[in-house]
Amino acid sequence: MVTTGGAGGDLLGSGGRGGQSSGGEGGSGTVENLIVNGDFAEGEAHWEFTPVGGAYMHAVISGRLCVTLSSSGYVTLTAN
Repeated sequence: MVTTGGAGGDLLGSGGRGGQSSGGEGGSGTVENLIVNGDFAEGEAHWEFTPVGGAYMHAVISGRLCVTLSSSGYVTLTAN
């Protein structure tokens, strides 16, 4: 499936004109990681967290990255 964001918006079309989505071709049923450890199968390996102000905690739980932030900060997440 290919999804594009709306003009001036994000992938959901927020902040701009609506986006579009089109179905892809049939495949083998397996999904290739386009980003090393993009499915977090290796936990937080190959990911870098850069905190900016405030406190934060992060962990991979059930294959999902969970980040908890204080109200005064944010974190930049970078694949490396």
